[in-house]
Formats: sequence, structure tokens, C-alpha cells
Amino acid sequence: MDLTRRFFLLGTTALGLLAAEEALAASRRRSQGRRSSPSRSRRGRGGKAEKTATAPEPPKKPAGQALRIPELVTLKDGEAYTLTVKRGEATFMPDKPVPVTGYNGGYLGPAFKFVRGTAPILRLVNELDRATNVHWHGLIAPGAAGGGPLPVLEPGATADIRMIVDQNAATLWYHAQMPGWQAIDLTAGLAGFALVEDPAAASLGLPSDWGVDDIPLLIQDREFDDAGNPVYARTTDVVEHGFRGRRILVNGTLDAVAAVPQRLVRLRIVNGSSARVYRVYFADERAFKLIATDGGFLPTPVDADTVGIAPGERIEILVDFADGGTALMSTPDDHELRVGTRTVKVADVLTAPFRICAFHTERDGKPSAKVPAKLAPAAVTDPASAVRRRRFVLQLGGAVALSASSAHSAAAGSEAAPEEMPVMAINGKTYDPTRIDEEVALGTTEIWDIVAPEMSYPFHLQGAQFRVLSEDGGIPKIWNRGVKDTVLVENSTSLLVTFTKPAGREAPYLYHCQILEHADAGMIGTFTVT
Repeated sequence: MDLTRRFFLLGTTALGLLAAEEALAASRRRSQGRRSSPSRSRRGRGGKAEKTATAPEPPKKPAGQALRIPELVTLKDGEAYTLTVKRGEATFMPDKPVPVTGYNGGYLGPAFKFVRGTAPILRLVNELDRATNVHWHGLIAPGAAGGGPLPVLEPGATADIRMIVDQNAATLWYHAQMPGWQAIDLTAGLAGFALVEDPAAASLGLPSDWGVDDIPLLIQDREFDDAGNPVYARTTDVVEHGFRGRRILVNGTLDAVAAVPQRLVRLRIVNGSSARVYRVYFADERAFKLIATDGGFLPTPVDADTVGIAPGERIEILVDFADGGTALMSTPDDHELRVGTRTVKVADVLTAPFRICAFHTERDGKPSAKVPAKLAPAAVTDPASAVRRRRFVLQLGGAVALSASSAHSAAAGSEAAPEEMPVMAINGKTYDPTRIDEEVALGTTEIWDIVAPEMSYPFHLQGAQFRVLSEDGGIPKIWNRGVKDTVLVENSTSLLVTFTKPAGREAPYLYHCQILEHADAGMIGTFTVT
């Protein structure tokens, strides 16, 4: 394997609409985006710039397309909602509609609001000519009640699943999870936003007007052909390192521009990419408040100016737009490949800081929400309560040549899965849906040590939540100190996991690498909780 080769590239070389002032501000930042202490922010401990006596001139609206806000569907107890997997049409580039595969016929499905203490019914209808399913990423429920992937649904079939919602308020997402097809399905549009509402959190007074001051941002990187189709090629390099594209979609919007009120705004950010790690910050270097991670609210808001977010992870931040708009940015996702004693830097296809989404402000005359001093009780599980310690080694397997038919245009809906690909494993075993890899006792707490000897991997655990005890032997980064279900493992990470929901052999949970090419190649394990 040539350790210095780059990813296979498709599409244009445009970096989006990166304004000159954004590039100037971003160029002053460190290249790795690993700053985790608020004391290094130029805006001080409070995370706000000093205000001048004269208000600045309103900035011009940034160039780009208006951010699409997905429809928010609130499901009541016992209510059924039909989610249909079928062909449809979407427009990413102006005046260039293209075919897609999505939920209810569009690119990305509706956003769902689940209320704690309810059991809505999700009715999945498969109108494709191949099998599909859906996984509610972050839903802590029994394996047969939405906690694991919905059982495989054959073409033309319909299945109902009663989803038991019993967890703290949190931002989730959903996507198809058919092994061998996950990366292709995500490119095609089989994903969507979800959230859990806990009535007990209503007293926090957080921004909650969906699409106005409570903004969902599902971020994905893509490549496009000249006709406007999202294009995905599963080459050996892509399978080994994961796909990284040069164009950024937010809620399916290319070059997104969001209108926000000139006050405190809540951003719910989901990394819906196959492999790209974003290190998000604002172009004018303004500070913000990190208030939630995968599993819900932190005990108190945390001052930050940069947060890392790996595939499958979610964060919520509060941003003060009283002084005007800015742009959400990220640095390139260069990463390491380690082979024996050699460490090689694998360069990203993006070579400079890039814009994710621009924000312009509009005055609506409404009062601004306040930042709560406290958000949620701190997790108190004692590591000494762990009844067992397990070790999971994520492993790249031997690469094999891919046939020419393995390059697919996901928008065109190719149904021929690649015949060959590199094989990947956890603890020396590649995924086998008929095998149970681990058995866990319901109601217990364990320590799981995740080891990544060759490169960084985002590790996702279904049906349970964890706290990060340590990263590479040190304290966790600020964005890894809350309740989580997904974490980027750079070398080794120790997790304190509590198992509160059951999953039997007929509907087990999965643990896997969230780089979807790795999961498709077999980096998945199964476990029961009984």
C-alpha cells in the first residue's frame, strides 16, 4: 500500500463561497483546531467581545443558497407515522434537479420530535427494489423498540416499530444501516434529523423556535458531477480512509446561508458525513457556549471557541448574534496513518479552512433568551462500580483490488454493491450478523477500552450511553466530557458504559466504527443486554 497516496477525487475544485474576511480570520488560527481551553480565546472568559458605543453597519447578506429547514414532525404517544423509502428528486445546484433516494421522496427526511415518556409508532415502507432498514442513532431504547437497527425490510414490505422514548432531552439523527450499503445510502439521502424533548427541561428557557432561533445543522461533505448529482466512488483508498468531499451540504443545502435573529441562537449540529471530522469555529473567532453533546445537556454551559465533531457525533451550542452575523468554519481534516513504527500524514482534499454555513442577522423585536447557569445534574456513576473491563481493537484489514463496477453514482441509484473491498475487523473478527460477540448483564456498568492502532476512528455504541474516562491516558477534551454514544478514538480511549435497556439475540445492539466505509467493510460487532 502506498502510504502517501491521496484519496480518489471527483467533481469540481470549488471550496464554496469563502469570503475574503473569513479566510483572513481563519488564517490566524492553528491548523489542527485542537484548542480546548477557553482561556486562549481572545474574547475572554465570558465569550463576548467588548461592544463599541456606535453600532456597526449591517453587513451584506452572504452569497449562497438559503438554508433548508426540515419539517419538524412531533409524534405523540401511540401515534403512527409512515416513513417511505423511495426514489425522488432534489436540487443541490440552482436549476439542476437530480434523482435521489430518500425518505418520503426527498434528500433527507423530515425532522422528528419524540417526547420523553411516549411510545410512537414508526411505519417504514420500502418502495426500493432492494432491502433497507433504519437506525435511530442516539435513541436509548430496547433493541426491538428502536434502540438497534430496524430489522431488514424487503422490497415492497412494510414494518411497524413501537419506539419507546425514555431518555433526557437530546439531539439525535437517523439513517439507513444496511451493512455494505451505509456509505452509499447516506450519499443518496437516506438520513434525517431527530430530537428528544424532555418536559423537565422546558424551564431552562433555551431558544426553542424551530428554524428561527433553534437551528438544525446536519453537515455532510460531497462531490458533484457537472449535472449536479452527488457522486460517490468506493475505491480502495476511500474504503481504507473514508470518503471526504470538497463541497459542504447543510440540511441538503449547498453553500448554505441561514437567517437568524439578532439575539441568542441555539445551533444543533450533527456530523452526518461518512468520515470527515469537523473542527468548528466562527470566522470572526467569537466565543460560544457548548451546552450539550450526544446524550444531552452538560451540567453547565462551557465557554469554547472551537469544538471537534466526528461522524455520528452531535453538539448543541448557544451563539450570541447581537453584534451581527458570521460564518461557521472548519479546518481541513488531515489525519495520521500508522504502520509499525512509521507515521504518515494523509492530506485532506481540502487544503484551507472552509465555510460550512454563513449566518446573516435579521431583527425580529423579540427578547433574547438567557444562558442558563445550570443545565442538568452531573453524571455521578463511579468507575469503581464497573463489573467488567473489555478491550476492543479496531483494525484495518488487508486491501484487495476493487472491480470497476464498484464506483457508483449514488444519486443515480445503482443497486449493484461492490463485489470486493478491504476487510476490516474488531478484535480480529469481521461483522457476522448471525454471531453475538459480547453478552452484557442488564443494569450493570462496564469499562470499555477502545484501541485504534493505525488511525483515528469514531466509535459508536448503540442502546447505551457512556462517559469518557480518558483519552490517550489524559483528561478528555471539553467536548467529550458529557454523556455520549459516539467518540473519536485517536489512539486509545476508556469509556464508562451503563446498560439500562435490554436487547436479545433476535434484536441485538451493534458497536462499530462510524466511518461508514469501515462499517461496510466489517468493522462492526454485536452484543446483547439481558
